[in-house]
Amino acid sequence: MPHVGAIPWDTEDPNQIIPAVRAALGLWDGDISALSPDGWYYSETGGVRSRKVAPLQYEARTARVVTAGSAYFMPMSAVSDPQHRNRTGPFRRVETRQGQEALQVMGEFYLPPPRHPSMNTWYIRSEQVTWGQTRDTPYIYFGIRYTDRNRREIDVEGGLAFHPAGRGLRVGNQERGGDGISPPPNYDRWNIFLNLGWKKEVKKIAGDFGDHLSYGVNWQDAPYGFVAWLMLGLVGDENKLLALHLHAWRFILEDPASDPPSYKRVVVGCAYREEPAPPPQGTPQVRRVISVAQDKDYTDPNGWVRTGSFLLKCGVAHAPLFTGEDLQELSVYLRPTGWQWWVENISNPPENFPTTPGVIRIEPPIARWYREVISIDLR
Repeated sequence: MPHVGAIPWDTEDPNQIIPAVRAALGLWDGDISALSPDGWYYSETGGVRSRKVAPLQYEARTARVVTAGSAYFMPMSAVSDPQHRNRTGPFRRVETRQGQEALQVMGEFYLPPPRHPSMNTWYIRSEQVTWGQTRDTPYIYFGIRYTDRNRREIDVEGGLAFHPAGRGLRVGNQERGGDGISPPPNYDRWNIFLNLGWKKEVKKIAGDFGDHLSYGVNWQDAPYGFVAWLMLGLVGDENKLLALHLHAWRFILEDPASDPPSYKRVVVGCAYREEPAPPPQGTPQVRRVISVAQDKDYTDPNGWVRTGSFLLKCGVAHAPLFTGEDLQELSVYLRPTGWQWWVENISNPPENFPTTPGVIRIEPPIARWYREVISIDLR
């Protein structure tokens, strides 16, 4: 948007603001939506002008996602912070080297079920005692960071965040659904998100509070877990667009039942979202992160605390449970060479936080630059 003085934001009147936005941008047809400096959306859809507050916003100070009414949704990792001064929970991260123009990243992840379908073995748990405190949230996502032509650091993240059954928005001391009133979902699920760091805004893909990959009540819908293909990056040329693309499949039993589970026969999730993004001046770096984010107000000075939560057997381009098969490897689009595997010569060394033994575990098979199995255990 143009500078604040060009738009009469202080009027809070869509009938004055929308024409001013169109005049400033020279756009006279189609629908339009603009985010004001005070967090309101001014939209014109089909000739109808409206004003509403952004449903979810990112608080850089607290690394939280909150609603307009200050309801607490989830913690996030602190973006734009390469020194990790504000660590918010354990993570494993791999980032491309500085100086390489890494514009896009894609590949497949295995999301295990919360519990083994036939044994009392657990793979994902966000302990309920944390919901009003650290609010432990497992994450699987890509990020991209660069400097734009105004020397701003642009940092965005897109991927999946796990929310356990019974947890939604934290309103006071209670959990609520997306409207802040109804009960929260009664099933475990991965929500799809896009965090626009420079806008201090989080978008839930496919709706105000997002579509999701649902395990169903008692994990009946996906007892063997999911495979998710993710792509995040800058697409286009001068008018850069940030794009997040997701396809997801659930493992199913073959016929006869003695055959191992397979995937890519039943699509259970599909999302695509584009957002305008400032063109880069400095060379972009992409990263992949597996983490359990925690609210730093409840962690110790090091930025993490043991709570009993865990995310086990999460596969990066590998499905370790039931089938043990390789998935599509992680790849990076580098200019000018194009797509290539995420190999050692384009990466910084993988970073684990914390280095406390047993918290971050990497298991065979190992190809640490693009294929690995990760466990984060806070017990």
